[in-house]
Amino acid sequence: MDSFHFNWVPTPSVFSSEDAAESYDPKWIFQGIKKNALDGVRALPVVSIVTPAHNPDIKLFRETTECLLVQSLTNWEWLVVNDFSTPDSSKEIEEMTKLDSRIVYIDAKEYYQKAIRSNVGRARNLGTQLSTTDFVFFVDSDDIIDPNALEKMLFYLHVHPSAHFVNSHVVGFGAQHYKWRRSVNPSTIFATENVATIMALHRKDSLMKLGGFSDRVEGLEDWDTWLKYANAGMWGGTIPELLVWYRRRETHMDRWNDFGPEGIKSFISSVYERYPKLENNWPEDPNSSGGDTFSLEPIKYAGIAPHRSFASSSKHLLVIFPWLVLGGADRFNLILLKGLKKRGWEITILTTIASDNPWYEFFREVTNDVFILSNLGGSTSFLELTCNIMSARQFDAVMISNSFLGYAMLPYLREAFPQAAFFDYNHMEEEGWRHGGHPRSGVASQPQLDLSFVASVHLKEWMVEKGADEKKIEVAYVGVDLSLWREDTKRRILARKTLGLNAYDKVVLYSCRFVDQKQPLLFAEVVKAVLLQQDRKGESLTYFLLVGSGAMEKDMNKIFATLPRRLQACIIHVGPLPYDKMYDATVASDINFLPSIMEGIPTTFFEAMSVGNVIVGADVGAISELVRNEETGILIQPDKELSRLGKPFAQGSDLFNDKVEEYSSAIVRLSKDRGAFDRMSEAAVSRIQKFSTDVMTDLIDERMRIMIDNVQRARKLDVPNERVLNIALESFRMAAIVDRSGAG
Repeated sequence: MDSFHFNWVPTPSVFSSEDAAESYDPKWIFQGIKKNALDGVRALPVVSIVTPAHNPDIKLFRETTECLLVQSLTNWEWLVVNDFSTPDSSKEIEEMTKLDSRIVYIDAKEYYQKAIRSNVGRARNLGTQLSTTDFVFFVDSDDIIDPNALEKMLFYLHVHPSAHFVNSHVVGFGAQHYKWRRSVNPSTIFATENVATIMALHRKDSLMKLGGFSDRVEGLEDWDTWLKYANAGMWGGTIPELLVWYRRRETHMDRWNDFGPEGIKSFISSVYERYPKLENNWPEDPNSSGGDTFSLEPIKYAGIAPHRSFASSSKHLLVIFPWLVLGGADRFNLILLKGLKKRGWEITILTTIASDNPWYEFFREVTNDVFILSNLGGSTSFLELTCNIMSARQFDAVMISNSFLGYAMLPYLREAFPQAAFFDYNHMEEEGWRHGGHPRSGVASQPQLDLSFVASVHLKEWMVEKGADEKKIEVAYVGVDLSLWREDTKRRILARKTLGLNAYDKVVLYSCRFVDQKQPLLFAEVVKAVLLQQDRKGESLTYFLLVGSGAMEKDMNKIFATLPRRLQACIIHVGPLPYDKMYDATVASDINFLPSIMEGIPTTFFEAMSVGNVIVGADVGAISELVRNEETGILIQPDKELSRLGKPFAQGSDLFNDKVEEYSSAIVRLSKDRGAFDRMSEAAVSRIQKFSTDVMTDLIDERMRIMIDNVQRARKLDVPNERVLNIALESFRMAAIVDRSGAG
């Protein structure tokens, strides 16, 4: 079917539009980040940064300097090579290098006395030769890098010993705006196109073996360098994140002779003449070889000094999540972290499942310190990466939520970092997956956890029944931010106008991932039944607003396609929405419908009730702790055994058809009976006042501080033994095997 797509009225957000100018300005990345102390760090450098400077714009050079001073990797050295600048410019460059003891001023004239002009390739080679570390990063005097760029690139090379360099995706800014999401793999791309800027981290030995950069190709020396790598059978990889900002000029021909169309054409035609080995022998992606899943190696550390921006009185929290996507658990995570940040916490996020992480930017508003582990290495490297990140930050507390691999790492992390308190947060049990899902892992991990938080009394009782100690479990309802989520007539009218709806239309919201747990096929049949019944009786039609996507979307659309076209117009599917647009979708609606086979308490129900939505859903899990049947919504009784196992109703079965009838009747009733709807809507707003996110955040904040005090008094430093390491690695081995088999 042709679904109705629309654009929301823009709200202030750098993420509201892919083409908004703000999203190409690197300055927002650095807002709120503490600068490192200007006297530098007293640890041996592990990364060398090299910048050729030829009469640089000092204002832009200062921006480059500032982005390096806030790097999370603080033990670097920066070699600024004054490449035959004018006397006045040379003075400015030298003054800039006095800002920090880690910056080294190098005058190229002292090394190339016979030279008469600048040469960027030669200047880079000089900086490389004079560097004192094993890794060299190149950045020009007007470019910008993300605060975590150096650390992430070093981690990549740390867990990819066969990689000789690593770069990242690029944001173009200045005269041109774009987001360059291209990888250096497959390497054959470089025969006809240079897809990488010079901003990359290299193994110094590898670069020196190539002879460094060409000093003959003016403007194409970086492309020539990648080809030299390929010709030598040495290659690297790309971190799929926007970690570098490349300042674009109107034209580069004014600085580099070979950068014009003719120069590039000539360069391409000479590739195989220059490098004949590449004809049929391009190198492979270092990622393609994988890793030795069955090796047992001690954890190795990359030598990164403690994170300077964490050198404060703040408490430091590491959170381990599966991903950053549309979903109730992720909305809760975002709300919790925002609340903890307001209460003075420094936060770092790790994710353990490969994903495109569509909500990544919203979590970046809370903290810049976000590590998508799958972007840095395979699952067998996650434990080592996590240990390196923790070693550089000295966390006070670690939170695990919905991450199987987080629980797998827990025994080792507990022994390796005894100064930290460890706790988890769980939303709901899943009997049909791993004998209870993440809460079952929480029960098994109680000896390594200082405390467990759960989203409901129902889940606490379930965990106690499975053997957990009830004294170590606290109920912290998800709740809703009542300062943001409240009724707003103007926003409702505006959102409905955008949807093409009037003030009197009844709108049902279905907001979730379209997966079995949410029973999207049952939802689709309910939509069909409601619309056909209303059409047959000549009643006002109800509109259905769908927010989300998932594996079952096509099957849903097949059901919708059986409706007459005029009824299909009542189905509005907007796809996944960014977090800041969920309010508009909810306030535009009247009924929040979620016929899940199992749930904790959906975050969307808290939000829906706060703006007066009436709930229609299944009486499963802990939903009745929030929604009172016939008072704030209508709850339909589930099949208890199917609900326990998390199995959806079989489409076409008597049970499936019965539930279609029950849900459709509830929606038709609320659409017709204005009195019943208004009564439940008012009761929903009244009841939700007891479920503020402030209450939840205050509870978790208070308990964390108590945990930290207890841990720091009771724990001693010990080195994890081989048995604990083997337990952790065994879990990762099995996860990797399942991933490769496709069984997971």
